[in-house]
Amino acid sequence: MNEKQLKLLAVLISAFSAMLLTGCDTISGSRRTVQVHRLPEASAVVAALKSVPGVQRVMQREAPPRTSWGLYDGVRRDPAFNQFSFATTTTGGVVETKQDSEGVKTVSVYSHWMNHTPSKAKFDETRALLDAAYLSLRREESSLPPPEELKETLIRYPSK
Repeated sequence: MNEKQLKLLAVLISAFSAMLLTGCDTISGSRRTVQVHRLPEASAVVAALKSVPGVQRVMQREAPPRTSWGLYDGVRRDPAFNQFSFATTTTGGVVETKQDSEGVKTVSVYSHWMNHTPSKAKFDETRALLDAAYLSLRREESSLPPPEELKETLIRYPSK
C-alpha cells in the first residue's frame, strides 16, 4: 500500500470507529407508565413534586413537537408534551404528561442513567422516589389510576 492508500484506510477506520462508538450508549433505569382519561394540570404536578419529602428542585419543560419517520408508521407527528424533572440530594426523576398524535394520554414517571448502571441500592432508592412522586401526584389529582396500574419497565436492573 502506498502512503495515500494508508491515509485513506486510517480515515475510513476512524470514521467507522466513531460511528460504532456513537451507537454504543447503554441505558439503565426504571420507567412506569399509565394511560389516563385526563392529564393533570402542570400546577398540580409541580405542587405534587414539591411536596415529596427530600425533593429540593423541580423544573418544568415543554418538549417541542417532533416529527419522526419509521418503517412501520411512516411519518409520525408527535405533539408537544410536558416534562417535570425533580431531584433530591442523591437521586432524581422525571414526570412526563403526554398526549400522542392518536389522542392517547399517558403519565410516565422515570429515571434513566446513560453509560452507567448504578448499584442495586441506588437503583432501589430511585425507584422508591418514583413511587413517592406518583403517590404525591395522585393525592393532588385523584382521577389518576392507582399505583398498581402503572406498567414498569426495568432496564439493566443490577443483581447486586
